[in-house]
This record gives sequence, structure tokens and C-alpha cells, in this order.
Amino acid sequence: MQRRARRFPWADGCLHWRPVRLKYQGGGIGRALVAHAIQLKGKLEVEVYEANENARSFYERMGFVEVSRAGEDDEGLPFAVIRMGYTS
Repeated sequence: MQRRARRFPWADGCLHWRPVRLKYQGGGIGRALVAHAIQLKGKLEVEVYEANENARSFYERMGFVEVSRAGEDDEGLPFAVIRMGYTS
């Protein structure tokens, strides 16, 4: 039996989008995943849309701070993006 390598969403030090379904939000799943990633890596970055206040406040509660801002997303669309970082 051949095993496939698993790619963790924080392997490169940048958290990749892993939303928790709305009905499960507030139950600690996101906090547990981010805390585990912090424990493994110590330094993480994430990008959130400026308009996504829930995501911004979640990462701020987890200890992330704003590192930079961009007026458009990676595809050049006019959606402001905030890069947030965490260092233990």
C-alpha cells in the first residue's frame, strides 16, 4: 500500500485558508489548530481580507499582529488584504 505525503497548512510558516464551518465556529476547533501550528512552528503568518472582521479579530485574539497591508489581493482584485504575523 502506498502512502501519500500529507501537507500541513502551516508547513511553510504561513497559515493557508482553512475555515471552520459556521455551525462549528466558537467550539475551539480553530483555536486548537492555530495553537498546534504555533507550538510546532513558533512563527506564523496569515493573510485576511480587511473586510473580514471575524477573521481579523480571531487572529488578534490568538496573538497575531498586523505586519502589512495591500490594497488588492494576489489576483489584482480590489480587495484590501492584511498580512498578520505571530512570533512566540
